[in-house]
Amino acid sequence: AAHAAIAYRHAQLYEQAQAQRNRLQAVVESSPLGIVFVEGASGYTFGNRAAEEVFGHAIAPAAGGDQYLAQFRRPDGQPVAGDELPSSRALRGEAVMGAELVLVRPDGSEVPVLANAAPIRDARGQVTGAVVLWQDITPLKLEQLREEFISMVAHELRTPITVITGYADLLARKQQGDMERRATESIRV
Repeated sequence: AAHAAIAYRHAQLYEQAQAQRNRLQAVVESSPLGIVFVEGASGYTFGNRAAEEVFGHAIAPAAGGDQYLAQFRRPDGQPVAGDELPSSRALRGEAVMGAELVLVRPDGSEVPVLANAAPIRDARGQVTGAVVLWQDITPLKLEQLREEFISMVAHELRTPITVITGYADLLARKQQGDMERRATESIRV
């Protein structure tokens, strides 16, 4: 009877663990952010569909983190060393927040990304892996470029408009007595 009770309890625990795993998998797969898990010792890498969309290719678990090392650049275009990648830093126990990189897809297109990474620790506190969240920030970059363009145009227009206004004021003051009323009003406007 005790043996049956233990087997029943194991079955319950297995079902609970399976249900938790299914919930976690549903969250990971439905996330709009690219999520990549890297196991420390083996380098086994798993990514959700959003990560594969960001990277522009399927993430092969057995290929490890090296499969996408060559895809990364700094925002200034310089390559990123393997030990500087957010996943590598997280595997060393470091939390990485808001690392901005440029990802070069296999088709040659470049995608600005923001990465957040954290180590995964076992019950003893040892780092066993890392999780990295990848976000395509192209819309944010486009908005930033739009704002910079508008600011530049506004600045470039402000100078000639100020000059024109100054000359119009001067003309209106100099010629006020010599011009007919309609011409004076036009200069004022």
